[in-house]
Amino acid sequence: MLEKGIEEMINFRGSGQSVMELSHRQDEFRFISTMTKLEIRKFLRIPDNFRILLHQGGATNQYTAVVKNLIGYKANRSCMLMRTGMWTNQNIDEIKKHCKDITIVTDAIDEHDCTKISDSSSWKIDPLASFFCMCTNETVNGIEFNWDTFPFHLIPKDIPIVADMSSNIGTNVIPWDKMGVVYAGAQKNLGTAGCTVVVVREDLLGYAEPDCPILCDWNKFENSPDTYYNTPAIFPMYITGLNCSYMN
Repeated sequence: MLEKGIEEMINFRGSGQSVMELSHRQDEFRFISTMTKLEIRKFLRIPDNFRILLHQGGATNQYTAVVKNLIGYKANRSCMLMRTGMWTNQNIDEIKKHCKDITIVTDAIDEHDCTKISDSSSWKIDPLASFFCMCTNETVNGIEFNWDTFPFHLIPKDIPIVADMSSNIGTNVIPWDKMGVVYAGAQKNLGTAGCTVVVVREDLLGYAEPDCPILCDWNKFENSPDTYYNTPAIFPMYITGLNCSYMN
């Protein structure tokens, strides 16, 4: 994989151009984009009713994107989050800027100093929430979820589950039938820094707030030429595609 990357750093598919100098409006880039999304779909076994977006800004940018794209999904305009470590704590701080009605489902920081999560029987569930946020692996604080034991039955089926999987994506089989949105910075498991993989169930597109920042608007990207509103990070995307192809 690295040898191929070195080769095409100089001459991408016989174009005479480095992969880093390609225009994102030419066929060579379209090949990279299509290839990368296809290899990600194959590697993560993503069903056809999910769209794959390749963004910038890391998982952190998706904290804003999630609330601005989904808070209007239900009339109550409320949301649920699990506070299980540093990453979800940052997520909550960001979402508070845009949503006043937040339910903290369980708080492993305050209750157990991140040594464990309270039994699910004590979780607070908002049945009117627009979405439910979680981080599947809190690398700084050590809490990782096991899909086989996660209490999906507590979350109403019409509430999209949104999961930050930056640090363990690709290490387990994702239960896509339970997911609404999955996002991950590519740099830990899939590729290199600069590419953020966002996987969105199709029916969740089109709910963005009027004041949603342009670079956070999933639907605007999907409806832009080649699904990119602005110039994408071509090289990190390319490496992510190569690596997923290698792992496939």
